[in-house]
Order: sequence, then C-alpha cells, then structure tokens
Amino acid sequence: SIWANDVRADVSSALQLAIDRTQTRGLRLKAAALCAMYADNCYDESSLSRAFKSVRDLQERQIDDADSATIELIYHCSVGRIKQVSTIAHRLAALASTSHEYWIRVQGQRRAAIGHLRAGELPAAEKILADVLALTEKLRLPHQSIATLELLVDTCLAQGALTRAQGYLHTLSRTSVDADTDY
Repeated sequence: SIWANDVRADVSSALQLAIDRTQTRGLRLKAAALCAMYADNCYDESSLSRAFKSVRDLQERQIDDADSATIELIYHCSVGRIKQVSTIAHRLAALASTSHEYWIRVQGQRRAAIGHLRAGELPAAEKILADVLALTEKLRLPHQSIATLELLVDTCLAQGALTRAQGYLHTLSRTSVDADTDY
C-alpha cells in the first residue's frame, strides 16, 4: 500500500466527523469516504467496515447522491458484495456526470470506472474513463488527465487492446505538468 507507512495519514479525526450526528449529512459522508479509501488502500478491512457503518443511518434514508454512492462503492468493491458493485458504479457515474461541480464529475466518474474494473466490466470502465479524460483535457487538469490515462492504459491492456493502450500511452507521454500546474 502506498499509504501504509505514511505517518501523516491520521484519519481518526475524519472518522470522528463521520460518527458525529451533529455534523451535516454531506460532511459525514465525505469523512466516511476518506476513511474508507484510506482503509482500502491499506488493506484494512476492519477500518473500512467501521467507516461504512459510521454513516449507516444516513444511507437508510435512500437519498441518492454521489456521496452516498461513493461510500457504498468503496465498501462493496473491497469487503461487501461484489455483485452490487455494477449497479452502484452505474448509479455513481450517472450522478457524477450531471453534477455542477467539476471535481465530482471527474472524481466520481473515475471512481465509478474503478468499480466497473473491480467488477470485471472493462468496456464500461473504458467508456467512462474516456469521458473523464475528455473532461479533464477540456478543463485543463493535467494531473487528473494523467491519473485517468494510467487507468485507461491498464483497462486496455486487461482487454488485450494493445493498439488503444499504445495510443493512451502516447497521449500520456505528451501530457505535461510543471511546478505552476494545479490539480
């Protein structure tokens, strides 16, 4: 795990926010998602389950938004029911693609694509990632383009689509960032 030895990654305060029922719904879900992502990246099933359960009361209300779909997707991709991942990934992609916030459009759709990858739905993942790449290029977000291109290359290689993978690698090699580039 890239975060396993990161002494700066103390997510206990985020978990406390997720648990705190006096906090807003959005803040609690975002805090739980942060904890879940960290736990997933550290292969910590117990912490991932704790993060998911910390907002269980919010998920029972059936409010369909990107925040609740994100925490559900992370959980089910890692320790939950993999058969639910496809439905959740489709839902997250649809919610994220219509968001007014570019961050949610980029990250939400890319997370949905990762869900499709984990569920073995490579063509669906590639389609979403191609859409995300077009968006990151339009918004001039080279760091996000690079992250998306790396996933596209992996997705194409997993499908045996070597020509497409080579095309994305070529685009990746031409994508530049400098010290003044944000995001």
